[in-house]
Amino acid sequence: MVTKMNSYLGIADNDLMFLRAVPAVSMQSRYFNPIAIQSAQVVEKSLKAIAEIKLVDNDEINGLLRTSNLRKIAQALNSIDGIPQIDLVKCKFVGDFYFDVQYPGDDFIAVDYDTAVYCIECAEEINRLAHEILDNRECHGMGMLPELKDLKFE
Repeated sequence: MVTKMNSYLGIADNDLMFLRAVPAVSMQSRYFNPIAIQSAQVVEKSLKAIAEIKLVDNDEINGLLRTSNLRKIAQALNSIDGIPQIDLVKCKFVGDFYFDVQYPGDDFIAVDYDTAVYCIECAEEINRLAHEILDNRECHGMGMLPELKDLKFE
């Protein structure tokens, strides 16, 4: 990846590249929870990449960079004029998995294949939007990878 590694967007890009390799392994184990977890990480880092640049004068920036509440970060970003709106439903969908798929208990969720693929699609969409907003399309290496729909997981 060309994007600087030690940045929110660089980490998001590299996490997304890793995430795209996980379904092949998950198909063997039928355990898709890591995909939901990693998708939430990609969305979080992508949103924070936008926030640290576009919300620099916002009094709440430190709190936004410390939270893992994806909907809250996206809502703050959606208040900025001149940038595309971020899908709050997708942010909440992916963000809701963060704890429920990682830890055992009454709220534990086992993610199925279709949900895992949707999580990846949400992560890719929001990461692409971050690049569009930050005008880093020329640094974005995802164009080298096949489209998710073209990958075969058997």
